[in-house]
Amino acid sequence: MRIRSASRGFVILTALLAAFIAAASAAAQSPVTVRGRVQDSVTGRPLAGAIVGLGLTTSARTTRTDDAGEFAFSKVSPGTYSLTVKRLGFEARARSVDVHDGMDSIVIALLRVATLDTVRIRATNQGIYGAVGTADSLRPLRSAMVQVIGGSKKIAVDSTGHFYLPIKTPGTYMVRAMSAGYEAQTMSVTVHRDEGVEIALLLDSATTPESNRWESAYADMADRMIARRNSSAIVSASELRETGYTGIVDALRRSPSFNKAVIRIGSTACVFVDGQPKPGFSIDAFDATQIEAIEAYTASSEGTGNLARRWPRGFPCAPTGEGATAGGNDVIRWIVIWLKR
Repeated sequence: MRIRSASRGFVILTALLAAFIAAASAAAQSPVTVRGRVQDSVTGRPLAGAIVGLGLTTSARTTRTDDAGEFAFSKVSPGTYSLTVKRLGFEARARSVDVHDGMDSIVIALLRVATLDTVRIRATNQGIYGAVGTADSLRPLRSAMVQVIGGSKKIAVDSTGHFYLPIKTPGTYMVRAMSAGYEAQTMSVTVHRDEGVEIALLLDSATTPESNRWESAYADMADRMIARRNSSAIVSASELRETGYTGIVDALRRSPSFNKAVIRIGSTACVFVDGQPKPGFSIDAFDATQIEAIEAYTASSEGTGNLARRWPRGFPCAPTGEGATAGGNDVIRWIVIWLKR
């Protein structure tokens, strides 16, 4: 009996040790960032606004491609996942992905199911063009309205859900689409000289009426876009992603729009998230893969003064993690972070 008992104890101990080793091995595998690009299978052009899902159907993480057709999922544990991609006007695709450290960027090519005159006509014009549809069934939304925040008036899409917004000055813009019964969607778009950018704005069905808070936040943003001065920057999701950094401070410092503005990050900054003041929030409270766009202003370049008025009285700006720096008119005071929705 003692031998059997000792043998049973040895088996249990061995099983526990094996489980411990397996858990330790899994813990040693650090989470990685899964990056990829969605493009037209015929032209190779990037497809902005595609919905990308990673994981099981019941627990998938989702994101949308930026204006360069790129997407990223941060902090993904190594393993095998299902990757799904869908976009208005293209056949949906699904594939299995082996996530591991050092993996290559994933390229997904989608086959267009319809030839769109809008694409052929507008592709060489400086502007933003594309379509608005439903996120679930990829059905065109003929009742949608589209607008460049702080720029053009709202325009109605055509009978096929398509639109075209001419852009006079190259730069970063925020495009917003809305339709009754659906949650509005906003996308950051960088327009280069003599180039057109094609995007898709896919709207989710609204479960509750759109909060007035969002409308107020975007109205304030529109005012800032119009009144902002030279020492300010609007940085798009694609600019942040192209730096290769997930930390916002590092990504901001290396983004073209930020550098063009000749501004710098000081030891503190007052942070707003989706238009709301967040005392105590560091710029790096989120990683760059979660960001749709960032507004950055010095104390004097935010022409409306609405950020200063809305900041809670008596609350200091939060540390940025940067060392102490000398003050100056080029130091950022206000950071407005817009998260992907």
